[in-house]
Amino acid sequence: MANQNSTGSSNSNNQQSNRPASVTKQRYAIEVAHKRNNGLMFGPLSQRLRGRWEANKIVRFPISENSGLAGLMDAAPEIPGMYIWIDLEKRSAGAKDPLECTESGKRIMAKIQSHYKQVESAVVSPAEPIEITGMTDDQIKDFLYWMRRSVDDGHAVAVANSPELPPMEKIKQMPGRRTLNHAFPTTNPETRQFEEPYEFFVPAK
Repeated sequence: MANQNSTGSSNSNNQQSNRPASVTKQRYAIEVAHKRNNGLMFGPLSQRLRGRWEANKIVRFPISENSGLAGLMDAAPEIPGMYIWIDLEKRSAGAKDPLECTESGKRIMAKIQSHYKQVESAVVSPAEPIEITGMTDDQIKDFLYWMRRSVDDGHAVAVANSPELPPMEKIKQMPGRRTLNHAFPTTNPETRQFEEPYEFFVPAK
């Protein structure tokens, strides 16, 4: 899933000199994390990304329809959400799984794999990383805008040790044009916390 570039204006490729100094040569990262354990459909990547999972946030859940879920909650009561990142200096961005790229995440992943192997005789692995390279100013502005929106709307939080994202006003002042028509799946707000089950982890290849 590497190099999933979205369309952008070719005329804005080399306008780095116009970018506000406060958002130049920075690398930002956020974690998908919602108060209801929801995932996030992140438009610039056209991907639904796993959100942070905390067992104590579950109010109701159809356990009987999800074999082995109760045991998974015991084995890993907190599972980190996907990281969304952008490197302005390298003009690249993407998403990666902390269950693969952090030491604490690897320990949690080991518990998850042990659980799935014992309960369902299944082998699972972290989500594959996604990366966009050679980004245009349009893509950079769009990516930062939706990272900022995700945090402001309560769908994500800053990753530890990452600089705080630029305020929305500074992002809007950056060169380039952002996309207004990312396709998002519709979800009934009354049943949002009971969306159709989706895999938190992908089957190992």
